[in-house]
Amino acid sequence: MDGQIDLNNVNNKLLEKARELSGKQTNADRIRAMSDSELADLIMKLNNHSIDELLHYCKNKALCTGLLINENRPIPSEWCKQCLIEWLQEEAEEKAE
Repeated sequence: MDGQIDLNNVNNKLLEKARELSGKQTNADRIRAMSDSELADLIMKLNNHSIDELLHYCKNKALCTGLLINENRPIPSEWCKQCLIEWLQEEAEEKAE
């Protein structure tokens, strides 16, 4: 947007500032204020630690594969959380419209 003002962005910033000044916070504001670790905890809680849901964020690390295949043990949720945090910190992919 060369030289153009993004009105949606301006409007969002104005709304956030108004909420901040009023002392009221929406659920979305609370989520935006979360650290990566807090957000990962929330996502994992919402997925109820379902490995099927977390596979989207899985980095297929050798340690995890070894634990599952060689030792027939479940992957610790803390390891899944770390992969989720890494995914949260990756550059977002462009969505096809």
